[in-house]
Amino acid sequence: MGVKVAVAAYLAGLLDSEGTLGVKVSRRTDASYKFGYVIEPYIHFTQGKRREHFVRGVQSITGMGTIREHTRKVRRTFVHKHLDTKLEAWVYLLIGREREVLTLIRAIKPYLIFKARQAELIEQILKKKMRGEHCSLEGFLECLDLAYECRMQSTFLTRMTWTTKERFDKIRLEAKENWEKWLHRIPKPPKDGRKYREEGYRCRVCGAVFHDPGGLGGHVKNVHRRL
Repeated sequence: MGVKVAVAAYLAGLLDSEGTLGVKVSRRTDASYKFGYVIEPYIHFTQGKRREHFVRGVQSITGMGTIREHTRKVRRTFVHKHLDTKLEAWVYLLIGREREVLTLIRAIKPYLIFKARQAELIEQILKKKMRGEHCSLEGFLECLDLAYECRMQSTFLTRMTWTTKERFDKIRLEAKENWEKWLHRIPKPPKDGRKYREEGYRCRVCGAVFHDPGGLGGHVKNVHRRL
């Protein structure tokens, strides 16, 4: 993304004040996810419905992300007394593609102040994923530790420290258990009657098992040689 210095500094200030740098750790039950979880960094630019033009301006400048709307109930109070409840509409730009997130972070990182550490952590996670290091158990746990540290950088988690730590500890244990089950999984034979090895063809980097050398070669090319 080729942006001018002034534009990059403006986006950094907007992200520092009205945006979010985060990492989502989601459960996946599909057999292709050997750890049972997936780590997904993302960027949010959020504004109220009346200031929607700011969000659309960011999208037009960067050419990234998807604009979504969210409505929530807000309780209005005065001197600790509940007045009423109203609906507030929010508009946010969600940037979730790994290459787009990495490109934008590299462009605005020199100008970030409050979220500079989060940007560094997310950049480390994305570099590991691009190199395919997250496919091994050690690499996945390293990415998970970086995600936890990024999560704890948020100022809104002062009351959720122990809850967040317990959740990430649980994810670590489940990931190790799913990894052991996945390693001992027996590959199913192909349906077209081709010859195959019972033990399959195992990737030396992440341990993935395939029925034929072609599948293993495609896996190495698409996963471990993305950079």
